[in-house]
Amino acid sequence: MGDIVRAGWVTKESRHWGRWRLRWLELVYEEGTSVPNLCSYKAARMQWPEEPPRPTERLPLVGATCFPCPDDGTMAAGRPHAFALNLRGRDFVFATETADEAVEWVRSLSLAIAELALRLGGVEPSSMLAGGNSELRGYIAALHGSLDAVALGQVNRGIEELLQRKGELEAELEAAREARAVAAAASPRLGPSSPRASPGEISISPAEISTSPGEISISPGEISTSPAEISTSPAPLRARELAAAETEVAELECDCCDQAQQIACRVTADGRESDDSDRQYEPFRGSMARHSSRLSTGSSTADLPAAEAST
Repeated sequence: MGDIVRAGWVTKESRHWGRWRLRWLELVYEEGTSVPNLCSYKAARMQWPEEPPRPTERLPLVGATCFPCPDDGTMAAGRPHAFALNLRGRDFVFATETADEAVEWVRSLSLAIAELALRLGGVEPSSMLAGGNSELRGYIAALHGSLDAVALGQVNRGIEELLQRKGELEAELEAAREARAVAAAASPRLGPSSPRASPGEISISPAEISTSPGEISISPGEISTSPAEISTSPAPLRARELAAAETEVAELECDCCDQAQQIACRVTADGRESDDSDRQYEPFRGSMARHSSRLSTGSSTADLPAAEAST
């Protein structure tokens, strides 16, 4: 098994049918020879059995040239990251997943071809003669220039794709703005009677609806009532009015009794009153009789209303 310079998955265009097939590609130096070979396999090396399989294609790089495929698609239609190997007038086209992989394959193959050309000419690539050969320096410079051109082309193409994507996004944004403007113009507008208010205009702060305790509190003097005003007597209001009237009558009767007693003091010794006394006494006879009957029934001042008892 020789020395492997580079290996990886690529897609290769079939020579007979023009189809693209997935292949494991290796740039390897076979044992016992200094000629590099480009070999393709159906499976990766880590999947090989103990005995290595026979490659589907072996390309010795003697007199070969390697170059990136043009972007116009004339050599690799639909394959953006493609490179070709020209050997004895025939092109072998390969494609990779990324542009960097294609550039690295072109670089590795071109250097291997240049080293092989020096050896075949009797000059070692690492010798001072090889370094001083103007033709070799020109070839190497052209090689690096082509590789730089490939890399630059890939960068420029990436920039173009980004600019195109930017234009598409700007167009989508402008269309969205126009659609929103049309929708806003078509929506009904609120009249003066029903103005639209933002949340900030209709919100009420707690300070506007809160009331301090001093504004709603009522002093005890405003709601309190004296016991005499809220207390209820067992007797209804009508009974209290009648009792007050009876008290006034009793007071008048007592006054009449006092006057009657004064008249009685002026009675003669034989128990007869004078004519004047009899005439003065006559108006008070009824009241004295009622007062005497009340006293005779055993009524005390405790049974009388408070006003009569006080008299």
